[in-house]
Amino acid sequence: MRVCIMTLGSRGDVQPYVALGKELIKKGHSAIICTGGSFKQFVEENGVEFKETASDLMAIAATPEGKAILEHPLKNFRLALRYSKYVINPAYRKTLDDFYDAAKGADIIIYHPKALGAVDIAVDIGIACVSMPPVPITFPVGEFANLAVTHKNLGPVLNKLTYKVNEKAESSQINEINDFREKTLGLRKRKAGIYSYTDGRNKIPVIYPNLPNLLYIGHLTYLWNPYKINVFGLFSFTFICIIDIIIFSDYTYVWGNRRGISGIFEKQKWYYIRV
Repeated sequence: MRVCIMTLGSRGDVQPYVALGKELIKKGHSAIICTGGSFKQFVEENGVEFKETASDLMAIAATPEGKAILEHPLKNFRLALRYSKYVINPAYRKTLDDFYDAAKGADIIIYHPKALGAVDIAVDIGIACVSMPPVPITFPVGEFANLAVTHKNLGPVLNKLTYKVNEKAESSQINEINDFREKTLGLRKRKAGIYSYTDGRNKIPVIYPNLPNLLYIGHLTYLWNPYKINVFGLFSFTFICIIDIIIFSDYTYVWGNRRGISGIFEKQKWYYIRV
């Protein structure tokens, strides 16, 4: 089976997927990681196929404009708007085509939520897709708030509401996404946020590559079961779990199932892929 992995960001947004790619290859599958060129050497030296995207956060951060925006975002707000319009958004439009090229021939797409357009591509090609955020901040739960919004417990109702921001995540790039849909995929325009949790027909499986032990919070029982979120642990590779900068080594959990991916999806009755 061929797995296409789409991710964008810093090393913490890429390294877990390299671990995943290595484990997939060990299990007899093939994997390709599509991300910024700054990680080409890192991906390939670990034996995983690489496809470069036009968007490269690390390269942008190294530019004078990027440094100024990251260090003083409010002071350089106008610069950020211009940079987004003339650099970031055009690069993302090209990245969508890069993602599409990488997905050709794949049986499944696994994507970081930053990889906007991944679901559009999966729907067009007719393959399954899985959301795999490195940290648990995407699926709305009542037990704790979206960590990207606040660390405070606001109560079940307000905690869930903090996840609504995820539906707005692609708003700044929706024009690029719709241009891609029309010109490359031959699809109609769509509204931002409709693919946050479903592909239009089915719920999108969510897998958090974190140890279940990290997600026991105080008096709570096992948090994710009621929400059908998969928490399968880390991959067989040393990397930093950015939840708490905890280093784990050679911990095989996710892909230990003899049947690989099929076992995961059969368990939750989302997708079944024979491998």
